[in-house]
Amino acid sequence: MIFANRKQAAQQLLPLLQAYRQQANTIVLGLPRGGVVTAAEIARGLNVPLDIVTPRKIGAPFNKEFAVGAVTMDGAILLNDDSAVPDDYIKQAAAKQQREAQRRFKLYRGQRPPLQLHHKTIVLVDDGIATGLTMRAALHYIRSFKPKRIVLIAPVGAPDAVASLTHLVDQVVVPHTPDYFGSVGEWYAAFPEVTDDEVIALLQ
Repeated sequence: MIFANRKQAAQQLLPLLQAYRQQANTIVLGLPRGGVVTAAEIARGLNVPLDIVTPRKIGAPFNKEFAVGAVTMDGAILLNDDSAVPDDYIKQAAAKQQREAQRRFKLYRGQRPPLQLHHKTIVLVDDGIATGLTMRAALHYIRSFKPKRIVLIAPVGAPDAVASLTHLVDQVVVPHTPDYFGSVGEWYAAFPEVTDDEVIALLQ
């Protein structure tokens, strides 16, 4: 156990991110739901805008918590390299998760105008990185907007997953990469499920 909760984890990260404080072209993006709690604290501490991206994990047929892939809001599918899941399952699961990604994006953002990420510095935040697949999907989506710089942030991550993402971004800030990594939640004393209403409130 390293962190008391998601907010305290973000507060530990802030001293490492002061180069982005009050930078006009910087946007913090959180991954719902839990990552938005961490992202909101970082955005507040840096005094920069907060927004979201909503990639969705594609769970394995017999264990929905184990990611075999991820899908972006616009339907791009990224698969685990060693996934042996049938194509039909992937297509059906990806379509379902894409609909959920779009639902969450609209629900959480309400009437806010479309993301303007072109030539911006994007600080992409989650509360932890287990397989890295949803983060990869988020990066795939963000890169289509041609940002100036992407900084990947998480309090804790699995070493292999973090290493697999380093070539996709300009900077990685993941201070804790323990050799044994079972799940993100085990590194927090309190890791409650975050509700849709909480995400909406944080974005407002």
